[in-house]
Amino acid sequence: MNSSLFRLPCRKFRRATAGGFTLTEIAIVLAVAGLVFGGVWIAWTKVRFANQIKLGSQQLATIVHNTRGIYAEQGGIKGQLTTLTQPLDQLRVFPLDMRQTYATSAGIIFHPWNSSLVNGLGTVQAAADNCSGVSSSDNTTTYGCFDVMYYNLPQAVCNALAIETSSSNMDAQRILINGTLAGDLSAGTMPIKASTSNADCTAAADTNTILWVFMVRN
Repeated sequence: MNSSLFRLPCRKFRRATAGGFTLTEIAIVLAVAGLVFGGVWIAWTKVRFANQIKLGSQQLATIVHNTRGIYAEQGGIKGQLTTLTQPLDQLRVFPLDMRQTYATSAGIIFHPWNSSLVNGLGTVQAAADNCSGVSSSDNTTTYGCFDVMYYNLPQAVCNALAIETSSSNMDAQRILINGTLAGDLSAGTMPIKASTSNADCTAAADTNTILWVFMVRN
């Protein structure tokens, strides 16, 4: 009996399977690749988000430090007919990377999450404050506090940034989220709890506002 008749089908089977992947194998490879890519994308998104929160917090710290450096010796700060944003910008209080372009007029300052105009100014604004979270344009009264406002924040950013800045060394006296008092240093509600920021950062997707109140002399 010719034994080659029995070996031939085996050789054909080996050649057929060695030439490429089956549909099942391709599906498995694609699924694994998708999981890997998805994991990398999620990790990158989290790192990017954390870096933006850190940047926004550092920019706020710079604004506070520079403003105090200008007005601390004066014992306070007077209001302006509009806001302090433009005068402070002319004094180089804001980090340069908060400008959309160098060609914009003085006082047009933006945070990392939005570059829209709010009331004719950028999404970062400052004003004299009565230390309770009420901005003032009274240019005859000297106030012991000032505030910094970040407008048009996404909900997740509002949440994370409020918590981050409430536990930093910037000594914010009060933090208001969308007009609601979220943290008060004198009342012992700093740092802000996650449950509080979650409850307050509920404006439409990109329209949340945080207002920080700082003493001119810390």
